[in-house]
Amino acid sequence: MSAMPRLQGYRETQRLNVYDMFVIGSIPTALVGPLPGLEEASRQRLFGNANVGFYDRTNLMVPGLLACDQTTWLEHWYARMDMLPEQMSPRQRADLHAVASRAMVTLCVGDRPRTGWSRPLAELLADRPWEPASVTEAKSTPEEIMALKARYTQRREEGMQPECVPIRQNISVTVESFDKAAMARLVESLDGRRLSIWIHLEGLATRDCG
Repeated sequence: MSAMPRLQGYRETQRLNVYDMFVIGSIPTALVGPLPGLEEASRQRLFGNANVGFYDRTNLMVPGLLACDQTTWLEHWYARMDMLPEQMSPRQRADLHAVASRAMVTLCVGDRPRTGWSRPLAELLADRPWEPASVTEAKSTPEEIMALKARYTQRREEGMQPECVPIRQNISVTVESFDKAAMARLVESLDGRRLSIWIHLEGLATRDCG
């Protein structure tokens, strides 16, 4: 009896949307776990171990690693806040713009900053995502994958170059503030409130199966 034929070369593609957060403003002492606060230091490193285990802060399972058995192509990133501009006073909006315009966000693969992946925080906040920020489902339909690839093709035509993250390669995102006076004004105008900001990385993850 001949052996059953084996299927080889099968590749699975999944959508990827990972996020991590930092805060500006007061941090309640009763809050469980440490929170990266940008006003406490001029530079914060995200996608490390600070927020792992707190699902509202990050959906990263292993510090510094994406899905460890998959090669990932990062195609897009954006930032979102827990306060709508309409909920902020004119002074708060002006102070936030001053901080975000001078704060740089940089993607690092390994220990190297990636060319073309360094932008002011204000640009990431203004770049609205094309779908609600949510945890990516484990599997996506072929139609969703095709639509996502079409959007990424448009991004590349606009000059955004994808970034390949090999299997088990560490990643991080640094947020660096260069205007301490503007940061102090923003913290003062928040008046005891905390502003949470999430950085999202989007792309496609592929895995060889079979």
